[in-house]
Amino acid sequence: MADSSRCKGTSSGDHTSTTAPATVPVGRLPTLGSGATVPSGCEALLRVAGIDPDTKSIAVVIIEDGKTNIVHLKAKGRKAEDRFRFLVSAFADLIYGGALDGVDFTFVEQPVMVRNPKAIRDQAMVVGAIRAILTDKHSLVDNTVWKKGVIGNGMATKEEIKEFIVGAFPDLADDHDQDVYDAAGIALFGMRGLS
Repeated sequence: MADSSRCKGTSSGDHTSTTAPATVPVGRLPTLGSGATVPSGCEALLRVAGIDPDTKSIAVVIIEDGKTNIVHLKAKGRKAEDRFRFLVSAFADLIYGGALDGVDFTFVEQPVMVRNPKAIRDQAMVVGAIRAILTDKHSLVDNTVWKKGVIGNGMATKEEIKEFIVGAFPDLADDHDQDVYDAAGIALFGMRGLS
């Protein structure tokens, strides 16, 4: 967690990394209602990433000082194994000297239960690889939990999520794939819980 003296508005000029707990008690995260704004105050000291993984892409949004940094890895190919190899390699590059280097905490959407067992298996492989690469300072987040915490509705539609996220982050254009808006929502959910 951030140094409390820095959160109270004292300006020591210290900009060292903050340390987040290894796990976050999801049930204790605050809820944002409609009209919520970009995090301010102590939250701005954190650099938090949200990740929306699936079998064909990994969307990563990093929130820092109320601004977003987007990385969207997209794999091509018919075989899940080939896409998996690409995604894991590209994601590892983000950690070691890439966009995720220096992130205080990362929140990863856990696999969404669908009726297709192969899709669940493939998505679980991607999530497992992400978790292995991250090693620590990350937590899984259920999609209905982050939607409820950010939008106020665990069953929020894609349109509701996009509208809220674009309104909360003016630097985030409204022409991205839905995965990017989901990743931003996941990061915002996590940031609210860490501050």
